[in-house]
Amino acid sequence: MDPRQAAVALPCSEHADRAAEFRCEGCHRALCPDCVEESHRLWICRHCRERALPIGAAATVTPGARARERRLDRPESVATALGYVFRGRGALTLPAYVLFLTAGALLPFPLSLAPVAIAGLILPGFLFEIVRATVEGDDELPEWPDFSAPGARALEWLQAVAVVAVSILPALLLRRLAGCDVESFLVADRASCAFAWALGAALGYGLAMFGFGAVGAFHSGWLAPRLDLHLEALLSGTRGDGPLVLALIALLLGLAAATIRLLGGIPLLGLAVLHASTGYALFTAAHLAGVLFRRHRARLEEIYLR
Repeated sequence: MDPRQAAVALPCSEHADRAAEFRCEGCHRALCPDCVEESHRLWICRHCRERALPIGAAATVTPGARARERRLDRPESVATALGYVFRGRGALTLPAYVLFLTAGALLPFPLSLAPVAIAGLILPGFLFEIVRATVEGDDELPEWPDFSAPGARALEWLQAVAVVAVSILPALLLRRLAGCDVESFLVADRASCAFAWALGAALGYGLAMFGFGAVGAFHSGWLAPRLDLHLEALLSGTRGDGPLVLALIALLLGLAAATIRLLGGIPLLGLAVLHASTGYALFTAAHLAGVLFRRHRARLEEIYLR
């Protein structure tokens, strides 16, 4: 008999009408979900207080891992996505990020540049990690990248630069095809040049999101410059969900810019608002990219990993 079928047929030692899903390591009882409780990321037997493990070789070992499995099949609502930054350790991560940069700005020059340089070095890797964690089912911000590995952080920074570089190519190409230069934009063909720039910027924005998503989701820096794959994913990889996510990210970035413009002139508070707004927008945008890759993982794997 298949071990999984045997596991399902095993009744709970306390509730005979329910199938056992766990076995206690202490009293060896077969337990249903009502007979266990979560404690410190483990399942605990309610009868003897020893650890209980899922029955079956393929069973998930920890409550967190099982919760991630459930989230992989659960749609992510907009409200849930917008609250991502504030869940779990995120309630401390974003304030710590804001405090680090705001306090650093109070240091005398050139020491005040150090916090910005550190944040700039680790931020790309953190955004990639947000995408990866989201794709794998985590619903809170991951840990910060390791500060003691500058080589790895520099490589992530270069990968981010590669994504941005290939993403602006469509805008440059459209500008060239439209025959736009400074003189034509100011004198003759302002409308056509503006349209070319807008179309190129929108296309580049979409390509950048898929580029960041691919590098983060599939752990491959070699995907960063693959403009052809990003374009294919943008056009056919998400069955229409891509434009919706892009619009939501654009809205977040626009709101962040408006908030900064409104409050940015206030001494000290303006700095905090700047870092809080940009941090929230960037972290949430990376999470939304991860949600998109999680929802359409099979199709995007066909595109990026074939």
